[in-house]
Amino acid sequence: ETKCGMAFDLTHTLCKYLDRHLILPLLQWQLEKEDPIYDATSIRQAQFEVVRKTRMVEFAGDLYKQVHDTDDLPADIEEEAEEVFQKLQQVIDDSEKMYAYLHETERDKITADDLSKFLTLIQFRMDCGQYEPEQQVADHLQLYRELGSFLNIADEQTEFKARWGILVACILQAQWREESNEDSWNPALSAYRDLQEAVDSVLFQDQLSQLTQRTWLMHWGLFVFYNQGDGHNLLIDSFVKEKWLNAIQTSCPHLLRYLAASLIIVFDRTTLMDEIVRTIEEEKANYSDPITEFLRCLRGDFDFEGAEKALSQCEKVFDHDFYLNFYKEDFFDNARLLYFRTFCSVHRRVDVTELANRLCLDMKEPEQTEAWVIGLIERLDLKAKIDSQHNHIVLSPEEPNVYERVISKTKGLDRRFEEMVNQLARKARA
Repeated sequence: ETKCGMAFDLTHTLCKYLDRHLILPLLQWQLEKEDPIYDATSIRQAQFEVVRKTRMVEFAGDLYKQVHDTDDLPADIEEEAEEVFQKLQQVIDDSEKMYAYLHETERDKITADDLSKFLTLIQFRMDCGQYEPEQQVADHLQLYRELGSFLNIADEQTEFKARWGILVACILQAQWREESNEDSWNPALSAYRDLQEAVDSVLFQDQLSQLTQRTWLMHWGLFVFYNQGDGHNLLIDSFVKEKWLNAIQTSCPHLLRYLAASLIIVFDRTTLMDEIVRTIEEEKANYSDPITEFLRCLRGDFDFEGAEKALSQCEKVFDHDFYLNFYKEDFFDNARLLYFRTFCSVHRRVDVTELANRLCLDMKEPEQTEAWVIGLIERLDLKAKIDSQHNHIVLSPEEPNVYERVISKTKGLDRRFEEMVNQLARKARA
């Protein structure tokens, strides 16, 4: 069971695209799980290695003691802690004049050197793990951008990095807030949208740099989307943009897991779902997991046995995924609904007991199963009736009108044509 969980765990892969501070929530979640797939010592060692590369010296000391089961710290950690505290006080002192000017609303007296020292303080606080709301790290980074523009001394590269800093600060402030709610994540969503727009509009030196920016931003966005009420639709809208979907296919096909899961949970974006199934099919050799396989088998191949097998494995994926774990019940409810609708679309008579067995429904009484089926029929507004004598669902054929057929066939042709051109271009360069 542990090996199965490890096979579906993306923690190591995701961490390659995260800021060190963003890695820590994933590791902490693995540590606190009821059914861990990694032993506690290994996770704490990983935490220590991440924290050691920051200035979170007190946290590093605590982790060292836990990993080595000791109350004593090595001299180098104690010396570094003292150096960090001294340096922090120094950068605070260096920024006093800046704060004085701001307090006195004398922005015109601020120099480029003052602004540079202010940025150094913000970065130092972040690296020390001081991103609590009262530290106002995100607000100060926004202020840094405004002042750079006001004083006409803005450096485009540094200003762009400040956008990334605002996003990570907003994410961490919301993530570690004791009573986090959707409102807590609204600043992070605004920062994500601002940065996505900037990535699309800024002229990069080469396409690889822009691809890297898109790749990292989508990984950071997972924190934002899965803490929003309409986060699944937000994720879909963000990821299916042509250049962003191309980035997924080029450098991070594992993000198809989250796109597929969100499409199933949202459920009603069927046309888009079928377009993404084609992308999943194209990337199958590079990445697949039970979630993408369920969607591919069901909507791409109408392979119901394959879909059943994949669905039975999806629980392990959700149990060991930091982002998806909370949405397991929503996923399975809508995955079964999707299976039911697809199965009924190619059959005219369905055995209710067989269908329940296919979906691994633990319903001991036939009345329970029948009630469940009636609920699905009503929810999907299907033209069907229950043959109680034979325990069958009898479906009436529904033919889409000509307009619907044309829309279905032509939807997404532009994107598919673009993909074909890109593939031919890549082959020509090879």
